[in-house]
Amino acid sequence: MAIAIGLVVVAGCGRVSQPSANVTAFVSATPSASSTASSSPSASPTASPAVTDCVAQPTGAAAGPFRDNFHVAVRIPNGWMAQPPTASEIDMLVLAAPPTAYSNQPTKIALQSLIGRFTSQTVADVAAMWYAPAPPNGHPEFNVTLVGQLMHCTVAGSAAAVFEYTSMRSQVVGGNGAGPFAGYMFVFLHEGFAYALRLEGTSDVDPQALQDAKAILGSWTWAVPS
Repeated sequence: MAIAIGLVVVAGCGRVSQPSANVTAFVSATPSASSTASSSPSASPTASPAVTDCVAQPTGAAAGPFRDNFHVAVRIPNGWMAQPPTASEIDMLVLAAPPTAYSNQPTKIALQSLIGRFTSQTVADVAAMWYAPAPPNGHPEFNVTLVGQLMHCTVAGSAAAVFEYTSMRSQVVGGNGAGPFAGYMFVFLHEGFAYALRLEGTSDVDPQALQDAKAILGSWTWAVPS
């Protein structure tokens, strides 16, 4: 995960967030029709789908609690595959879309914590760190182009914001193949701690992948009370 300007990792939060060891494939025991992946790829969209809200009805199998401060738990829509833990401590879980059920492959979702604590900034301030130009001594190859405007919303009772972006280099740790790339970054603050969900596809984003990302956010719960 590349951030255009440096973030301060939260002091005292040194535990690396990792998925449970037995989490590999997420297949609900009784998947609903809306959560079952299609057997053929959906048509490639002519334009990235618009985001009018950050959450959708949860579907799929339970995952977590993770090892962040608030022991987040979510539900993962059917078919998404957990990837091996990354070298980045901010990735709680990285998911790959079913290869035959979505366009714009590869498509990945990353759930992130341990980003930093921001007691005086707004969620818009924090989100802007991902799309602000890199400083001269930074890594301009990771720059993203903001598409449209930042949109405000709510995730699990916390202030959130989402923006759409394009990039010539994958923003997902471990890469996403050859670009260009397109994606959505959902950022939210809980008790001042920043969390994020990144959805990224190759060239564009399948509308169903966006719906699945929002379903994960709709299932987001904090096991440790505020």
